[in-house]
Amino acid sequence: EEGGRSLEAAHPSFALGGAMAKNGKRYLGAAALVAIAAAGWFLAGPSQLGGPVTYVAVTGTSMEPGIHTGDLVLVRRASEYQVGDVVAVDNEQLRSTVLHRIIAVEDGRFVLQGDNNDFVDTYRARPEDIVGRRWILIGEAGRLIELVRTPLGAAVLVMLITGIAMTGS
Repeated sequence: EEGGRSLEAAHPSFALGGAMAKNGKRYLGAAALVAIAAAGWFLAGPSQLGGPVTYVAVTGTSMEPGIHTGDLVLVRRASEYQVGDVVAVDNEQLRSTVLHRIIAVEDGRFVLQGDNNDFVDTYRARPEDIVGRRWILIGEAGRLIELVRTPLGAAVLVMLITGIAMTGS
């Protein structure tokens, strides 16, 4: 206090500085949040929206015992692929994306086989057929992705997001 008055009353710039500091912290927090979101997008944004990662929900047993139905595998493009890599491939014969291991390279094409299969895939993948190499495996998370792809699952997701948005205001 100064002469019976508060510091803010005696020095209006002091009060303004406090408000500016508070706003500065808010802006700094928002900038940090934007930076974290950008880093997250750079690391794991879905390729369907321009990001570097493709999310593959696993169906089938061909990659057991390491990868199971219902798992979610995040794959990223690589500059090169080699024998031993687990890759997601757009298989023209099956008209679907297949997650298998590269077991050989013949004439510039990749020979693939599921870890649980006793046969080699007949389709020989070209480098441009490869969606990406296994990056992260999240057990059982693929089930959630598959659920959201159903009309009921999508409706539940929209209701959850709407509920969260309404409680935030």
